Amino acid sequence: MGKHLPAIDGLRAFAVLSVVAYHAGLPLSAGYVGVDVFFVISGYVITRMLVSEPRIDLLAFYARRVRRILPALLVVVAAVLALSTLLLGPDQQAKATQSAIASMGMLANVHFQHVTGGYWDGAANEMPLLHLWSLAVEEQFYLVWPLLLIAFHKRPWVLAMLAIGSLWLAQHWIGAKDQEAAFYLMPSRFWELAVGGLLVMLPKSRLGTAPVGLACMAFAVWSEPFDFPGIGAVVPVLGALLVLYAIHSDAKVRILEWKPVRYIGLISYSFYLWHWPLLAIAKAWSFDAPTLTTNLALCALAFVLASLSYHFVETPFRRTNPPKVRAIALGVTACALLAGCAAAVGATHPKDDLAERTRVDFPQAGCHTQGRDPATLVDCGEGEVMLWGDSHAYAWRPYADTLGKVFPMTRAGCMPVAGRHGTKCEQYGNAAAERAKQGKVVVIAARWSRYYGRDGGRMQADLGSALDALSGVPRVLVMGPVPWMRYDPQKCIARGHPERCALSRAEFEANVAPIRKTLQVEVAKHPNAEYVEPADYFCTATDCPLLKNGRSLYWDDDHIAASAAAGFARK
Repeated sequence: MGKHLPAIDGLRAFAVLSVVAYHAGLPLSAGYVGVDVFFVISGYVITRMLVSEPRIDLLAFYARRVRRILPALLVVVAAVLALSTLLLGPDQQAKATQSAIASMGMLANVHFQHVTGGYWDGAANEMPLLHLWSLAVEEQFYLVWPLLLIAFHKRPWVLAMLAIGSLWLAQHWIGAKDQEAAFYLMPSRFWELAVGGLLVMLPKSRLGTAPVGLACMAFAVWSEPFDFPGIGAVVPVLGALLVLYAIHSDAKVRILEWKPVRYIGLISYSFYLWHWPLLAIAKAWSFDAPTLTTNLALCALAFVLASLSYHFVETPFRRTNPPKVRAIALGVTACALLAGCAAAVGATHPKDDLAERTRVDFPQAGCHTQGRDPATLVDCGEGEVMLWGDSHAYAWRPYADTLGKVFPMTRAGCMPVAGRHGTKCEQYGNAAAERAKQGKVVVIAARWSRYYGRDGGRMQADLGSALDALSGVPRVLVMGPVPWMRYDPQKCIARGHPERCALSRAEFEANVAPIRKTLQVEVAKHPNAEYVEPADYFCTATDCPLLKNGRSLYWDDDHIAASAAAGFARK
């Protein structure tokens, strides 16, 4: 296996401290690139381990990985399941159990690719096992890399070509707007681990590459990369490679060999495992976002837990040496048992819980365009009622459905505007205005407060341009502003305090009075347009509550629920 290289522990310390500091909220523009440094280190370490033996023993390699990775991972996942059950609402508990099951199957990255990033998905920073995506990438790499080494150990250029192909794939997915695939999936991250492995095959040199490498990593942490994790990941990866090459060449990198730094590196795996669940659960549990002081205190607690985990979980298991097949079988069995426990915990969650119903109480009909998508129309068939605006317009879909067959023309973050060219919103708006000529009714809505807050005059001009373009449509309905909630409705409901979300009627009216006047003035200029006032449905004389008739009026803090839109139509 080769002698231990102390400076690698110091490099791990840089990686984990970058990630933890970034997650805690310290002003690091891209502390998350510490994960990329970890990938390079892992590729180097396991390749050095594999090629140091006379022949690659796959069973021995996987048995060592089981003893190295699983004990601390199982403890952390079990702790997360327990804390989620005690502290979080049903929806967040369900997400934790689902991600735990995926993590036990080495598929956390695939799981989170599909449950993060979408407009209607919950906040990723409240998912306590989200960080395990990177561990899944490494685990999947470990499955294929030894086989590639066996096949191509005498032709490393083939491995280099595969690494180049992986970087190309990452860049291609970014260009194709599939950021989640580029970020989470192993094929697009393969190159980062592979180049670390290829470094093992290079001859040693007296070149002083460590200072340049440390400078590259520091630059990467403090500057926001573009096209990440494609070419934007090259700088941190290159920095890690240069430092590793110095270590590989037996150079002394004293800052990385300093004992306190090395100790952080030694416990870095457990530190990484513990820090994120504590931060995420605290954020999910709190009504207000935890302060930097709270986050730093939680990271200090994670450090203590990591130290205990390293000394009493990681180290004892790593020093054991059971038969290879038995170690692998025990690891698989332990993962299966914990996944089964997670499934059993998930099965106990209420199936008709109000918080869960609130989570999914948004229009399910589709045909809503994300802001990152091309400015092209989505073919949703024919209809005589057009719904036009941003995601807040799409939230009114059940109301529009009562007026006739709907053709949605909604795009996230886009104010309804026509007659201008340039941005995707303007292109989409022109297409919507043209499509409206085929209909009989157009329903216009938006998060008016956002646009008014940016520029009230511009908002009025944009609405005016839209209404001008709709002059040939028999009926145009402009939906007035609706209240917003102070916190996430699911959290208020799950914690049994729906009043925490509520807004006073006086505060709502004070905020929307100039917006309402602007809308009404512009509507009055167009004979075919009507102003629709929703405030009295969503508010009483004194407050704007979260619940009405036993249901939430909102599915998140500012989008009305589908059931509320349907209820407004029936009032």
